[in-house]
Amino acid sequence: MIFPKVLVGGPVSKNHEYSTDKFIKCLKELDYPNFDILLIDNSDSDEFFNKYKDKVNMIRDGSQFSSIKKRMVYCRNLMREKVLKENYDYFFDVDQDVLLPKDALKKLVSDNKEVITGIYYSYFSHNGVEKKLPVLYGYFSKDQQQEILNNVDLIKARNHQFYNTLVKENFNFSGIRRQLTEEEVDNDDLIEIKMCGTGCLLVHRSVLEKLEFRENLDGGFDDVIFCKDIIEKLNLKIYSNNSVKCGHLVRERPWHWARDGIEHKIGEKRN
Repeated sequence: MIFPKVLVGGPVSKNHEYSTDKFIKCLKELDYPNFDILLIDNSDSDEFFNKYKDKVNMIRDGSQFSSIKKRMVYCRNLMREKVLKENYDYFFDVDQDVLLPKDALKKLVSDNKEVITGIYYSYFSHNGVEKKLPVLYGYFSKDQQQEILNNVDLIKARNHQFYNTLVKENFNFSGIRRQLTEEEVDNDDLIEIKMCGTGCLLVHRSVLEKLEFRENLDGGFDDVIFCKDIIEKLNLKIYSNNSVKCGHLVRERPWHWARDGIEHKIGEKRN
């Protein structure tokens, strides 16, 4: 059996040092016979790189940008270039705070899709209530769309943020994504989705030949734009293998995301 060649990794930095040992351990323990690891450290100083350069294949680049989001896009495009120049079949983009199960890569490759993700969760605030939800978004069904249109006034009163999105998109649901629930992915199904994060994302080289990663100028991250480009520019589908359940070390973060960078929590030491 021939196993496609995969480049595993992506941008890393000192900001996620708290998760790095477990992250590297999971990468090295992947049960797959044909992959290489490359991590690109875009930290401001060499401290993080010097700590890990002998433990895993790591290079330094990207710190010339002041914006963390620009650094991530730049580093992902370096990974893309390596995939294309060195004849890899896939780029497996893994976020530094995501812990992969050993069979993650084998399962995703075996699904034989151009773009496919595994599952990892984060915590989101909905109407002031924090919920654990997958970083995964789908489409609104026709019935769901009609129910929303029938209850616009109620939505305006109870979920003003979603109402503003509806107005911004002129109630055109093609530009709106629906976050999936924990119950919807509590299975081992292979499903079509609309958007996902870059935490456990396998992309075939045929996609990378046509698309680059690019900055999200609307204030979000590049994963939103990349998924949008896949669907709208390439007319391809994105899938999720719900049997690939990953850990996500978000509770351990000593900081939180700001608009274009990070803000450290009160009382925490800055990196």
